[in-house]
Amino acid sequence: MTKIRKAIIPIGYFGTGFLPATKAFSNEMLTVVDRPLIQYAIDEARKAGIEEFIFVTGGNKSVVENYLTHSFALENFLKKQGKSKLARKIQTDLPPQEKTTFIHQQSKSGVANAILCARNIIGNEPFALLLPEILIQSQTPCLTQLIKAQKNIDDGFACAFAVQEVAAHQISQHYNIAHKQSENNIYEVTKIFGKTSKDKSQSNLAMIARYIFSPAIFDIIAEQKSNAKSEPDLIKAMQKLLAIKPILATKITGTVFDCQTKAGFIAANLSFAIERSDIKEELIEEFIRTRLRLRIDNMIEENAIIEMTRVLKATANK
Repeated sequence: MTKIRKAIIPIGYFGTGFLPATKAFSNEMLTVVDRPLIQYAIDEARKAGIEEFIFVTGGNKSVVENYLTHSFALENFLKKQGKSKLARKIQTDLPPQEKTTFIHQQSKSGVANAILCARNIIGNEPFALLLPEILIQSQTPCLTQLIKAQKNIDDGFACAFAVQEVAAHQISQHYNIAHKQSENNIYEVTKIFGKTSKDKSQSNLAMIARYIFSPAIFDIIAEQKSNAKSEPDLIKAMQKLLAIKPILATKITGTVFDCQTKAGFIAANLSFAIERSDIKEELIEEFIRTRLRLRIDNMIEENAIIEMTRVLKATANK
């Protein structure tokens, strides 16, 4: 299999689910504990071996680009404050500038158009696509799982993407697939369904926002753009691609958080925070103190809270 060296990450789109906060910045700058979503996507991609990053920006780009640009003034300030370790972390969090490209879309468009904008930089090689608003917590990064699963497969496939099982009542909320029998959690896709589809052949495997594409996708999106009055659509492009070449899906392990929703974003913060050794104990104590109080005639039973804290700490430390 050809090495996946380049990744496209669309950024700078308005996040209407978090207005008014996202008047000033886009969704991928929302912070899970102390790192923005865009940083989690970069970390995941680098661990998977990605060397070059193409950020395709929408209309709300300035804050994201500022974040993705090295701030020498901040780094020097931290060093003067005796915080050299933090300064180094800020330096190393971002990919090298010579391996980073920004492409500005002329208008706010969808993911398919973002892919097409990066065509000249990608060239004739496969590439990864990551949507940073979908955060995946797993021991092995999602993109690493996806790439690893494809290593024993020849280069005949046109696309591969991550999937995860969802409950029956959630199927209509996701793009999902029909497939042939799996082997080692790798599925040959037979159909790709849009949201709200009621086709009886669809499975409970929902598509997750991590993809590997061959360059064949470019011509299909370009054809969509030239023939349609509306913007290109990635799912429709993938459906057409499937009619030409095989597409694979890999069931990944991990917990998926849709940080485009308030519930998913809050759940991600709690889940990632409890894994942090530097704040876990304090978080447990604070959570119990503020949310799990036992009240008797409006009086807080402090001994009960202390005991609950002790039990929860012991459980967390196992």
